[in-house]
Amino acid sequence: EFMGEGRRLDDLRRWHKGNYVDRQPTGVWVNNASADKVKVTGGANSNEGYVYYYGQPTGWKEYYYLCPLPLEELALNKNLEQNPEWSKSNK
Repeated sequence: EFMGEGRRLDDLRRWHKGNYVDRQPTGVWVNNASADKVKVTGGANSNEGYVYYYGQPTGWKEYYYLCPLPLEELALNKNLEQNPEWSKSNK
């Protein structure tokens, strides 16, 4: 629902669909990867295909469904604890 409104991350969290972003992002199609010195995927051979942006996607972590609590709120209320997996050094 939020996809075209700049709120896609909220939508993924709400519907628990983080796995939708667990794909290898690819770039443009090239026909001569060896001349361009790039790594490709999805082609008929190793010399043509879509360019890899990077080696391995980081993937969606389970703790991404929870937002980290603001450090200011943690400082104001000593009874609060940071959400699991988020360290107090992250915002």
